[in-house]
Amino acid sequence: MTCSPDGVQIVDWYHATEYLAHSAEVLYPQAAQAVQAWQKSRRDDLFLGNTPSIIERLERAGLNTQAEYFRQHTRRMQYQEFHEDDRPLGSGSVESGLKRFKHRLCGAGMRWSRPPAPRQLVVRAPVQSHKNSEQM
Repeated sequence: MTCSPDGVQIVDWYHATEYLAHSAEVLYPQAAQAVQAWQKSRRDDLFLGNTPSIIERLERAGLNTQAEYFRQHTRRMQYQEFHEDDRPLGSGSVESGLKRFKHRLCGAGMRWSRPPAPRQLVVRAPVQSHKNSEQM
């Protein structure tokens, strides 16, 4: 079940490029310059949505697990398109926002049962986004 059925799923850019970096290190374990060159080229491919090229190169190298990761998440890795639509490519802003809610719900001495917690989120969201109820 998803909390936001109309939401756009995006694999965090940092995590995807980190996966590329680990793949490059497996491909070129003793060649730091080759690792950097391969990673930069594949990062460009990733941003442009050319995951089939990445998958093909990984499969040719016998890195099927790594290739499967990019195959499985291709639709969530359309970074150029997401960027053009002004969507965040990283999860940092969402994670930071969740920490603010968690701080309010899990403060010292606070006890919440399930029913009031979601209501607290409805009240807290406009406060955190600096909006009042008339703007919503």
